[in-house]
Amino acid sequence: MVNNCIGLDRGLDSQTLNGHSDFDTANHAFHKSKRVKSYCWSSPLENHEHRGILNLAERSYFMAVSDDNELVSFLHLHPPHDLINQRAPSWTCEVINHFDIGPTQQSKTNVVSCLPATYESPSAIVDQLSWSAWAKDSTGVWISTLAVSVNSHLKLKIVQAYWRSGEWRLTIDDYPLMNDQISRSTIRGRMAWTSVSRQSNSNLLFVLTTDALLRITCTYTTPYVVTAETVPFSVDSWDRTTGVSILTEGPSKLTVAVSSSSSDLENCMRTLNLDVDGQQSVIEAVWMKQLGRTMKEFSAKNALSNTVISRIHGIADSPRGEFSLASVTFHPNDGPEYTIVARQETFVLIGKRLRADGDFILSPTTNEHYAGDLAADSLMPSLMTKVREHDNDADQDDMLIAEDVIRSLALDNLTNIDRSLTVDDTTSLHSVIRSLRAQILHNEKNTQKRATTLVDIARGDADLPLAPDLGILKTLCSSTCSMPQALWQDHSLSTSVYQIHTTILRILKARELGRRDSDESLQDRTHEICDLCGSGIGFESLRWSLCQKGHQFSRCSLTFLSIQGPGKTKSCGICGSQYLNEYRIAVLQHEESLTGNGESSGQMGTEPLLRALFSACFVCIYCGGRFVA
Repeated sequence: MVNNCIGLDRGLDSQTLNGHSDFDTANHAFHKSKRVKSYCWSSPLENHEHRGILNLAERSYFMAVSDDNELVSFLHLHPPHDLINQRAPSWTCEVINHFDIGPTQQSKTNVVSCLPATYESPSAIVDQLSWSAWAKDSTGVWISTLAVSVNSHLKLKIVQAYWRSGEWRLTIDDYPLMNDQISRSTIRGRMAWTSVSRQSNSNLLFVLTTDALLRITCTYTTPYVVTAETVPFSVDSWDRTTGVSILTEGPSKLTVAVSSSSSDLENCMRTLNLDVDGQQSVIEAVWMKQLGRTMKEFSAKNALSNTVISRIHGIADSPRGEFSLASVTFHPNDGPEYTIVARQETFVLIGKRLRADGDFILSPTTNEHYAGDLAADSLMPSLMTKVREHDNDADQDDMLIAEDVIRSLALDNLTNIDRSLTVDDTTSLHSVIRSLRAQILHNEKNTQKRATTLVDIARGDADLPLAPDLGILKTLCSSTCSMPQALWQDHSLSTSVYQIHTTILRILKARELGRRDSDESLQDRTHEICDLCGSGIGFESLRWSLCQKGHQFSRCSLTFLSIQGPGKTKSCGICGSQYLNEYRIAVLQHEESLTGNGESSGQMGTEPLLRALFSACFVCIYCGGRFVA
């Protein structure tokens, strides 16, 4: 899709068909444009007035792509699944801007003049692209920097983002003041961006050159300024650098990891603490010890007598930057590898928050902009390791681990203004979703319960699939029943959801008061229609439903509607709770309830309460896991 987008953006026009040679040239350029040389993704934009509850940063993606025509294109990708603003039934891609790198300069000589007319001079090779995080300059404009490595030399481009007529527009420009040290440096490894601090309007770029580790600061004042300084960093024994990553970041100290393809595990990763004043210190990371233990286990399992070599193929950051991942393999050393077929692959998840004991594990994020937006799946491998380490400890350790889980998902000390939103008949659907998400997912008691549930699952004490937690269930039903009547009235499915949640809430309140039989009449009412026979379906259980003629169905763990028919479900990847798949509900598809610029069109669309619930609860409400269709 990306290749076609780049090629079609510069497709053949009518003028290229006038002459045969012109056609061949354009056709050749067209095919060259479809060969992607390198690419990079943009980090999500910060929270802003146009982001919306569905997180425009999640629903709209940017990437920079270079091709064989020495052209770097900026692509805007739109995913298909959006219950509020549905653009298309599949992924769409468009080129919104581009710039030309230009060919390498070569002097004309007699040798070149004797070459055939079809000879083409060597192209400018874009080795790699790296895009910084977004910041606001002194005038309030969103700005970032694209680092381009051309023939191992660094170029920096200013990228500004504007919201115009409901769409993002990007402009590209050169830095007016470029540091000579940057132009002279030769890149020999990967590049990594980070922010100086959350409040600053500048970004840091770390580049490994042939001489040292280069720290480049891009300051977005007027005019924009670029400065560079070298950090002594000896890599003479390394053949090739495979990755650079910023492990922790703060106002006064950074932890930078640089990996190589060295076969020596103790020498294949360097981890530095860098202060703002330029001081550095080499530290030994806890996760490197874990790699050492894995290598010893591999040697013992295959009887290699410690004749094992390691390879770090790279270290990369997640799209949101909440954690890094190192890919490592172990192999038999020279000699035994010809007689023993053995290979061990391992992946190390490195969080970005440094604990007091120096352990990076189980700390994926420190970015408050993504508070509450993270699924718990990335934590489970580390959480299971933590739980095994505390198997013989006191029960209090489980609470400490649960608190660590909450901090890791950036759910601690949530200051969400959406909790105070007043929802009425005139409230936009975006505000309704914000309110539901704050009440259901970001509720402090629910957050604590989900964290405790994750610890129980990691320990193996929970029965899966998980039964609905009554405390979370009460919060869910209370939030739904407090929604304005306009959200569910005259909408069949939304009305059913409202009635079922009302029934569940009354039963829960009656049981709290000890009146178990007072609301039995509520269970005799029908709230749905059976698709098989047309009879009514009442409410008897949170797990299943039964129509009046005996057809039995499972229930959705969010809406508690009956799941009538195959292929309409999704489930939590952690606890196994079953949900309706909103993208398999026909009435929710191809319904544009908002205008293109994100503003309300005055209509909520069909089934607004159902849309709001699915949009607000983007992870499992009982454990925080990601959904699997």
